[in-house]
Amino acid sequence: PSLFEEQRSQFSNLSKIEQAQFIQKMIERLSKRLEQQPENFYGWLQLANAHISMEDFTSAGNALKSAAKAADSDHQRITLIEAALLSQTSLSLNLLVKNQLALLPASLKQSNSVKFLEGEYWRQIGDNKTAARLWSEILNQIPAHSQQAKALEQSIPSSEIVRLMTLLMVEYILLMVLIVKPLSIKWSRSKDASEVAYSSIGLSPNRLITVLMLRCPAL
Repeated sequence: PSLFEEQRSQFSNLSKIEQAQFIQKMIERLSKRLEQQPENFYGWLQLANAHISMEDFTSAGNALKSAAKAADSDHQRITLIEAALLSQTSLSLNLLVKNQLALLPASLKQSNSVKFLEGEYWRQIGDNKTAARLWSEILNQIPAHSQQAKALEQSIPSSEIVRLMTLLMVEYILLMVLIVKPLSIKWSRSKDASEVAYSSIGLSPNRLITVLMLRCPAL
């Protein structure tokens, strides 16, 4: 076993009181080191995680804010966004995440990894519609039966599934009574009405059906 695995094994064998004492000493050592090295981005992240393990969420939030000041690359900003979203320590961190997302270049925001984090940010502040839109964009770009797709589909809020089902039913009714064209829904010869309806909500037909089946197995 590696040194890390040995240390982890030793730590797991400690009592809860001994583990707390160990973590507290680590916090003290990190705090002293960061007084001398305030630019140590990963040191602040480690300190934040230590505080979270002690359920000191206020101190964890402060450490993450210090990490934001030390971040000097897009990679570090993405790492910080992920840490802040996973910690869910305080509402003030929502602003931190928002600011860090704003600092990322537009090209990077189009990557699936950043879209996922941005979707999680919107979900945490209660905007499930925007979260589902971003995650649906990812679903359209990855294999439908991959583990990533299955995990992502389960993340889409149930309320958004209801909205998608409603849109699907409306489309079906419109097609049945042949009033799609009078409503001035435009599509090219390469797209039929159903493709336009699906694309308007950010899901391909196959992906929408997959999402509905996962969320509503009785269908």
